[in-house]
Amino acid sequence: MKLDVYFVDAFTSEIFSGNPAAVIFSDIDDEVLMQKIAAENNLSETAFVDLSNNNIRWFSPACEVNLCGHATLASAFVYFNYFDTTKESIAFSSASGELKVYKKDELGNIQYVLFDDEATESDITDIRLRLESLIDQRISYNNVSKLTDTIPGLKTTVNLSDFIEDNSDILFDSIYKPKGSLNNDYAEILFGLKKGDVFGPYRDKEFYKISKLVDLKENASIRASHILISYDDATRSQLESPRTKKEARSIANKLYRQARRNPNNFDQLAKENSDGPSKNTGGDLGFFQEGQMAQEFFNFCNKSRVGRIGLVETEFGFHIIKVTDKDDLALIADVSKKIVPSEKTSNEIFRKATQFEMDSKKEKNFEETAKSKNYNPIPVVNIGKLEEVLPGLFRQRSIVKWVFEDDTKIKDIKKFNLNDGGYAVVQLISRNPEGISTVDEVRDEVTKILSKKKKIEIIKKRFESKSSLEALIENNEFLIETATAVNQQNPTIPGYGNEPYVIGAAFSLNENQTSNLLEGNSGVYKIFLIKKNQAIDIGNYQNFGLSVRDSKDQNIPESVFKALNSVSKIEDNRALYY
Repeated sequence: MKLDVYFVDAFTSEIFSGNPAAVIFSDIDDEVLMQKIAAENNLSETAFVDLSNNNIRWFSPACEVNLCGHATLASAFVYFNYFDTTKESIAFSSASGELKVYKKDELGNIQYVLFDDEATESDITDIRLRLESLIDQRISYNNVSKLTDTIPGLKTTVNLSDFIEDNSDILFDSIYKPKGSLNNDYAEILFGLKKGDVFGPYRDKEFYKISKLVDLKENASIRASHILISYDDATRSQLESPRTKKEARSIANKLYRQARRNPNNFDQLAKENSDGPSKNTGGDLGFFQEGQMAQEFFNFCNKSRVGRIGLVETEFGFHIIKVTDKDDLALIADVSKKIVPSEKTSNEIFRKATQFEMDSKKEKNFEETAKSKNYNPIPVVNIGKLEEVLPGLFRQRSIVKWVFEDDTKIKDIKKFNLNDGGYAVVQLISRNPEGISTVDEVRDEVTKILSKKKKIEIIKKRFESKSSLEALIENNEFLIETATAVNQQNPTIPGYGNEPYVIGAAFSLNENQTSNLLEGNSGVYKIFLIKKNQAIDIGNYQNFGLSVRDSKDQNIPESVFKALNSVSKIEDNRALYY
């Protein structure tokens, strides 16, 4: 027999120090042999781990022991580094219960001072005044011709597209828009303008705008609901059972009469009878314009008043239509200027950031220098090598890469250009090496696990005497809920999520049998099995076998990768290259 033995020094980062242990991954269960191996190793403990069930046993040179902390940590170290480098934790089963060990990657901690590249009130005023000057035509002296030129404004220009291209940060949009697509604060004002009138300047999110009403189409945006009755040869028909065109017409006529008699019940009729995808919303199609619906459909809606119900035939079948609303469409020309800092403001922000970087390096005290300038350093802890987004700074890979570069030392300071503008002056506070997580680092997660277990113990003790579901609801503490169509392939309970143990226990029951209290992922369950449907005999398993084979074939690349990963030591260097 050949066994790989790993010798690990726990509680240290230096060889030949700490607390040594031997670790062996094998499925051997010969206690005599284990004891001989442990005696041969002659260390305080040798740990044996069976990866088929993650069972761990510990042997001193003289005997088996019920628990050994440092050998457990040593075993986890070997597992994370030589067996599965992708796992973040491992749960060992042992004579002392479940022992969970968490892995941590190398983490960095920083603090930074942010210098936002933001427009000042003076910058905003200049943008607003610039837009005001573009509303009306103006006279300008031409130094070349020695003549005065009349420069058209937004009100008078005859070529909107060119004017907006020359003066706006957003190109001209020639699409007619409904009122609901505009800024709610200004929609009524813009739709209330006369053709040719200009409104503004006004602020719309990160832009200042002046807007001209070019054209207005009344009632051109229509909202309607419909009940679609399809038939076999209709376009995009997806009927589950055959239906002729004659049969569809007969059904549509009947529903049309019902809708006319009771218009308020239209949405319910749609939910119960429509073959269209809008049936779940009571047939509501929302607002639409010409070209977005079949022409026959649109023509009826366009000519009809709000509230009218009609029957229309299109290539998709027969439609019982109810016109529910109409709105105007407007063509609005916008001259938009993004609110950005002026060159003067940007230069001043750069000067402040650079000055702080130099001062903090000179004084060798980041926090004190920031305090003297009334800056507020912001900490960011537990940054991983592959992090992309930093709180308050968004996507900043350059900062993350710098944190983990070999040349970057603790307390180093550096100024970074931010992707969205502005600067961050960053100090590296510390780096925590990769390895096994400490108790403090996983305290919150462990506390949740222990709290859950304690709650389950209390629930089981309190209700273990209740033999039936009816007994549990006697004091109105619980409600009986029904779960249908549950299966072992997808072991979920509606409303409660993945519960494989509970579903498995349910399938072990006989009909009309009640389970004991069952510990699930979301709580404690007591189950009464109403009915269990046996799997249908396929008859010919050839096609089923082929589908299973195809499914397994698709998983081969992932399985191969996992297999290679399990027998390889792979060092993840992605952080160095992006």
